[in-house]
Amino acid sequence: MKFQIRHEIRGGMRIHVIQSRMSFAQADTLQYYLEQCESVISAKIQNRTEDVTICYEGSKDAILEVLKAFSYENTGTLELAGKAASGEKGEVIFYAYGGGHFLGASRQFAEAVNLAYDKMGFVTDERGHLVWDRINRQPIRNLKDPSGAAGAVMSHLDGFTRSTLYEDGIMVIDATGCTLNQVLYFIDKGIPAAAYREDGSYVLLSGYDTYNVTIYDPAVQENVKMGLGDAAAHFGSQHNRFLCGLKIE
Repeated sequence: MKFQIRHEIRGGMRIHVIQSRMSFAQADTLQYYLEQCESVISAKIQNRTEDVTICYEGSKDAILEVLKAFSYENTGTLELAGKAASGEKGEVIFYAYGGGHFLGASRQFAEAVNLAYDKMGFVTDERGHLVWDRINRQPIRNLKDPSGAAGAVMSHLDGFTRSTLYEDGIMVIDATGCTLNQVLYFIDKGIPAAAYREDGSYVLLSGYDTYNVTIYDPAVQENVKMGLGDAAAHFGSQHNRFLCGLKIE
């Protein structure tokens, strides 16, 4: 959908939809679409002037991507968003965006990331918090004290069964099926990614640069470096069982 921002304040904006005439049916469709977005608190549509007033929480960029992705004909995406928004308390639904479009929603983090990946896109939760971004990552990152940095995530592992946002603001993400390159994003954000072995033990990915990834083994308290290609092949042979974390502000 094409639009112009006419006015904005923190948590709110008024946009003008660029079209010749908005019918009542189109206004209802747009209203329904916006109401399915968990980050939208309220939406008021004036079909005579083609203006839309939106109050929201979370990321402004995510709201703009939701608006850009809308089309009156895109009922399939509309239904997907509506169905995905019915998760249990604490359960995270992931929304993929890329190329100016909403690409889909899923409870499986890896599925949402793969939808966004080729479009140089990003992933949010249902409240518009940015969860993953292909572009926004530093080229070099190394975390000191990997066990300490991972502590907030590891404290939630008892009873963990699915990606969950906890009351302390920590989102623990089952990133099984993601590639090594995709989970480096979380190291950049300050929390090591856990990679599980076949025997159930894990190592912590605590740093990376252009050529290597740093792997910390908490059992022996040692760091080793491995080439990115070799590490990707190694963790792939272990079925890419990653667990990641993010602090949601």
